[in-house]
Amino acid sequence: ALPVTELIRAQEKAELSRAERLLEQLEQEIADLQRRVTELEQLSHTHDHLHFLQEIKDLVSGRHSPQFTRPDFQSDLRDDSRSITVNQHLSFDGVRKSLSALKKRLEEFCQE
Repeated sequence: ALPVTELIRAQEKAELSRAERLLEQLEQEIADLQRRVTELEQLSHTHDHLHFLQEIKDLVSGRHSPQFTRPDFQSDLRDDSRSITVNQHLSFDGVRKSLSALKKRLEEFCQE
């Protein structure tokens, strides 16, 4: 049998590894979201209506962005009583502004 300290260290190492995997997933998702915000901002400034419509179609269908996969925190906890808190109140002002500009451009386009 292993001494208690070795068991604790093994558990600590496993938890650290799990946390690093989750952090990598979240960092990738953040990078993907930031890229998508940039794409939407650029698209909101286009004057080429055909390009605009094609890009919107591609963005909506997901061809420009990978499908996001949320980490399954609960299964990673393996019936552990601990939980991970994810801040659901992140600022998406840039996304809101881009979508607002996009909506305005679409309305202008439809009125033409």
